[in-house]
Formats: sequence, structure tokens, C-alpha cells
Amino acid sequence: MKAVALFSGGLDSLLSVRIVESQGIDVIPVSFISHFFDDEKARKNATANNLDFITIDISHKHFEILLHPQYGYGKGINPCVDCHALMIKEAYSYMNEIGGGFLITGEVLGQRPKSQTKENLNNVDKLTELGDITLRPLSAKLLKPTWPERVDIIDRDKLYGVSGRSREVQIELTRKFGITEYGSPGGGCLLTSEVISKRLYIAIKECGIDESLINLMLIGRHFRLNESIFIVSRNQREGEILRKYGSALFELLDVKGPSGKLFMCFEGFNGQVEISEEDDLILAARILARYAGNGSVKVQLPDFNIITVEPMDKFLCEKLLIR
Repeated sequence: MKAVALFSGGLDSLLSVRIVESQGIDVIPVSFISHFFDDEKARKNATANNLDFITIDISHKHFEILLHPQYGYGKGINPCVDCHALMIKEAYSYMNEIGGGFLITGEVLGQRPKSQTKENLNNVDKLTELGDITLRPLSAKLLKPTWPERVDIIDRDKLYGVSGRSREVQIELTRKFGITEYGSPGGGCLLTSEVISKRLYIAIKECGIDESLINLMLIGRHFRLNESIFIVSRNQREGEILRKYGSALFELLDVKGPSGKLFMCFEGFNGQVEISEEDDLILAARILARYAGNGSVKVQLPDFNIITVEPMDKFLCEKLLIR
């Protein structure tokens, strides 16, 4: 019998693999990548523990649920319940490809207040519409028996009843299974960042930024203007990214400095209230000049017209910064 494990590279997912392997099951770990998280931690810790794993790219599907999650968001714009259901469904598709029988996750009941309550674990299973083939070895004894337990593929007595944020049981299990290297807790998803979440909410909900430009929302400094948002690069790499996704840029002339890109937003956009009687082209040019040093500078606008502006005051600039 084969099983597919959702593998983040953290201790809980690693232990879940080892617990099920100890019952004679061939476990294949899978990791996921999207616009907002990668498989770096999973890859590192799979290698350290002699696990072969595969990576599945869910970028487009993940972006779609970001727009309209059935179970809403966490503290930011993170649709954790819907996201986890998506991962399970993708793992299920892979499981069918290899002839597997059930799925494994490292979830611990009550460890995360949004996504790992008993209610939301049930919601994940409802969203997947796969029945009870998802085994959570670390908290299984606190949950209803799943299919692999009911048909005696898995011995329920050899599973665990871990709950809450304490890591005491998990640390003890590392000694039992001889685990010395594992990832730190935490998912590493950019959507849990307050700043990134705020930027994305404005960009997607108020400015209609689509998936093709989503990487621009993850770089630079972002400013709220009257009718638009303005992104300013912080280094050469980010400047190259701005150019990659479009040539209509604000550029400094005669001095070194960042470049910038303007995105118009929907009618009714909640714009800045700090500066009156100045249009967004001028505001953007003045912000860009702020990072070029002291004194007036020439700025080339996206239409290739050149204007000379005074740098925006530092403290005023900070007020327009989205953070």
C-alpha cells in the first residue's frame, strides 16, 4: 500500500511520514509551490532525512482561490482553509496516478487558531469532497477514525492524540524515530505577512491587478496615490523585475536611483489624503526623486516626457507608504 503525504519540511509533516512508514506503508511526500510560497524548506529537510519527494505547482489554482475563498481569510488575505483543501485535492490526483490508497497530513488539532480547529479540519474535508481518506497521524486519536484506520490498513492504537501548540510530544518522537534535522514551525507563506497582505488586497480588490503581474506586488516600496498605486524598486534586481513586466516606467535621468511603475485603480479607490491639488504623475515623480538624493531632479515619465521635480519630503513620503 502507498500513501501520499503533504510535506512542508516541518517537524509535524516529517513525523507523520515516519509514523505511517513504521506501519509498513510506502509514503511519498509531496510539496507545493505557488506565487506566495516555495519548496525550499521541504527540499532541504527531505534531503537531510533521505526522503524522495515531488513538487506540484499550484500557482494558478491558488491565485483563483485567493480571489474568492469559500471559507474566507485569516488575519491577512490568506485563505488557509481553501488553500489546504486545494493541496489535498492536488495530492489526491497524484495519489491516483501512482496507485496510492490514502493521504497524510502533519496537521495538529488546535495548533493554528484559524486552520487547525476541529471545525476547519472538517471544512477542509468537505471542500475536498474526498470522504475520510486523509489521515492526520499526530492528532488521529482526537478525530473520527478515517478509512485507512477502519479497514485496518493503519493501526489506530499506534497513532497519537496531540493537540495545541506544545511541542513536547513531537520532540519525544524525534528521539523515537532518530530524527536530528527538521524545519522550524511556520509555513513561510507570504500571505501571512501583514504588509504583503495589505498590498495584495489593495492591488487585487481595488486595482484589479491580475495574476500576470502578481510578482510585482511582492517587491519594492508601494505608495497609495490619488487614483493609483506606485511601486518603487529598492535595488537593481527589483528594477530588472519592473522592466520585465512592462516598459512604462518612471526613470531618473542624470542620477542613479530606483525606477517606478504606476497602476491605476478602480473608480472609488480610497486614495491618499495628505497632499491636495497634485496629480499622480507628479506625486510619483516626486517620490522617485526622494530616493535620488537632495535637490531637484529630472524624471522621465512613462510617456517619455521629461519633467523636473523637487523630492518629496521624507515624512510625507512615509505617510503615503502602504505598510
